[in-house]
Amino acid sequence: MTAPRRYDHTLIVGGTGMLAGASVALAGASRRLTSVARTRRSLAALDADVGDRGCVHHALALDWNEPERFLDAIDRHLAATEPPDLVVAWIHDDALAVRLARQLALQQRPLEFVHVLGSARSSMGCSSRSSAARREASLVRWAR
Repeated sequence: MTAPRRYDHTLIVGGTGMLAGASVALAGASRRLTSVARTRRSLAALDADVGDRGCVHHALALDWNEPERFLDAIDRHLAATEPPDLVVAWIHDDALAVRLARQLALQQRPLEFVHVLGSARSSMGCSSRSSAARREASLVRWAR
């Protein structure tokens, strides 16, 4: 007997590199997984990894550096499938991440939206030593 799926549809943007492990785990927790990445090659590698997770996997080769095309293609895909109930988006453009979240909110289905920020974003122009100390101090504050 297989475990029930937590998500009906997970949309993950930028999940073929450092987030590949998260993509594979989410494939196991989702009935449907849509992966968005810039290259077909990285999507094919991810498809091989999620193939045995028992979900329907859709791979969209899109570049978020072309925002209108990116948003339009996601909209068309979701109209042909179903709206997501989980979105994990590693998009380096905060304004585009907000636009995507707003666009998905118009579908009037409750969803969780996680905007992933890379470690370079937390350095704020500091040397690696001081930024590491700042991140550690920040983690300590949040742990209390």
